[in-house]
Amino acid sequence: NMLVVAFNRLRYRCNPDFIKPLEIVGEWRTNEENFLDFKTEAEQVIGAAISSMGPDVVLSSLPLNLENPSDKNPGRAWLLPIIRDYTKNAKLSIFINDFIPLIKYFEATFEKLPEESVQLKVFQTVVDQIWSTLPRFCELPSDLRDSFTDGFASELASLLYGKVELRPTICHALKVLVQSNSLYGSGSYADDVLLQQQFPVQEAQKNLEYLSSKSANLLAVLFNIFTQTAPNARGHILETIDAYLKITASEDLAKTFDNICGLLKNAFDEEGKNNNKNKNANKLSATLLDLIVAMTKYVPESSYPALFSIFNTTVN
Repeated sequence: NMLVVAFNRLRYRCNPDFIKPLEIVGEWRTNEENFLDFKTEAEQVIGAAISSMGPDVVLSSLPLNLENPSDKNPGRAWLLPIIRDYTKNAKLSIFINDFIPLIKYFEATFEKLPEESVQLKVFQTVVDQIWSTLPRFCELPSDLRDSFTDGFASELASLLYGKVELRPTICHALKVLVQSNSLYGSGSYADDVLLQQQFPVQEAQKNLEYLSSKSANLLAVLFNIFTQTAPNARGHILETIDAYLKITASEDLAKTFDNICGLLKNAFDEEGKNNNKNKNANKLSATLLDLIVAMTKYVPESSYPALFSIFNTTVN
């Protein structure tokens, strides 16, 4: 309990003086068969260390060792849920440079293992746990402008298209990127002096400007994913779309709105040609109308005539 309080109070200033106690507690958790009574307390200390000093500092002392664990270098998969629960204001580059290669390493072994293999299920669980940390690495990351590159955004977009099961996690992560910086930039953590010393509020404002420059491309991907997803399973996509609409420049918003309006007109025309018998066209027009409704709160005045035209068309 004393260590938890010390980490929570001193935060990043615990490094390097509290590294040795962290390593001792980490060994207790690693050798849980000998220190089972201290498991919960050990995890609380490690979690506090992750929150205060960052997962990179903790992992440098307690590496995961997931690829080739041994008695000398024991695997610490148990660290992943703790990283998921305690990471904030960390470096996004840790996930990109350390965790994504781990995911690819395990995924490369999937095809080599029998479908009913216990080892395969263990590896899949590890991959799921690694992905579950992404939203927390996106919570006010200290290196957003350096790490959230076009390349990384493109990789996430490819995964959104190709891996349906990852859509909730990735969408949540993208939403958290915007929301955490918006909250911090608006003064929600004004009483956290240590956080402001380490991460000035101006950084969050610069992050939002940076994300705004990427929002048009991200929205294009999210719109496509939205139209490909069943209505009862796309709430998380709409929430992410809303987060990026809030920070999109008026000029880009108007252009995007015009594109959606054009697609909607084509969908209406297609329905008319087929006398409303084409079910796919009906679904598309209804989906596009959902997007129009989501955008109405944010479109500039220059888009109002198109909006009224859609209203008249829909009513008629």
